[in-house]
Amino acid sequence: MTSKATKYICHTVLYIILTIIAVIFVFPILYMFLQGLMTFEEVSYIPKPVIPQHWQFQNFIECFTLAGNYVDDFGNVGAPYMLIYLGNSILVLVLNVLGTLLSSMLVAYGFSKINFKGKGPMFAILLGTMMIPSSITMIPMFRVYTIFGMYDTLLPLWLPVWFGGGAMNVFLLRQFMRGFPTDILESAEIDGAGHLRKLFIFVLPSCIPIIAYIAMNTTMGVWNDFFTPLLYINTQSNWTLALGVANIVKTNDSGLVTKTHLLMAACSVMTLLPLIIFISGQKVFIENITLTGVKE
Repeated sequence: MTSKATKYICHTVLYIILTIIAVIFVFPILYMFLQGLMTFEEVSYIPKPVIPQHWQFQNFIECFTLAGNYVDDFGNVGAPYMLIYLGNSILVLVLNVLGTLLSSMLVAYGFSKINFKGKGPMFAILLGTMMIPSSITMIPMFRVYTIFGMYDTLLPLWLPVWFGGGAMNVFLLRQFMRGFPTDILESAEIDGAGHLRKLFIFVLPSCIPIIAYIAMNTTMGVWNDFFTPLLYINTQSNWTLALGVANIVKTNDSGLVTKTHLLMAACSVMTLLPLIIFISGQKVFIENITLTGVKE
């Protein structure tokens, strides 16, 4: 057997193994989507079918009625709660991504391109905050938000990231910014450019890969965050989609078995945004990593 044939066989076996592993990891998500397209009778079958016999695409519209409709103090019926959850989640997500990127970029630029007294110890303290468990700061932060009247509002879900952006994000951006030539920034300063102009015009374009990573990572974390809304939000109209869907699941366990197919559709809606963002942003992310890696 020639070396070429051996190489071909090894690659074929490797692809088969990787395909099997990929199917094992993807199947639960795919099966959730398929159950969301089934009728109640098909979901009730034992054993359940894998492929729907009657595709019910309207389930993805009807699932927004699972939590009922908002009713104000005067008895007026408003939008479905699921749409309100979705709107709250999108609002919190956008504010978190913008706040995380803006604040972490400013802090990282200061630590990488501005010389000031005490920069080293301050950066060490910043990195040291990553060692503090979130459970330690949970009660003090809750007390602070309560004192300032922010409890049961969306503010605790997005306001903190506008004042730091996270030590890990600052560290990653700082490492990227340190590789940017200082001579270019000095030339820009001679031409009258200030720090903000140097940051947004010259430095940030070279940080696109890590910015994309931070944005996607923040999106995944905020969209799937269940504990923070559970801790700070009490009013149902302020719930996020993660908290709302979790409440529907709890209701379903208590006897709402006739709507299991709609529940699977709601869980599929919860999964759609992270999948779309990851698939659409993966190509740009990998291409930028490749281009950055070949720079000298």
